[in-house]
Amino acid sequence: MVFMVEQLKSTGPASSFTCDPLPAHVAAEARRIGCGPEKATLPKR
Repeated sequence: MVFMVEQLKSTGPASSFTCDPLPAHVAAEARRIGCGPEKATLPKR
């Protein structure tokens, strides 16, 4: 399973619009399609 996020427009260094919900979304989708559990880790900002 691959989750890819492309953020085409910079929203500034203080914005966490993409990073904050992504780990929970990955876990929920993995459970939903039956290939979990999955845990997404992101680089530190």
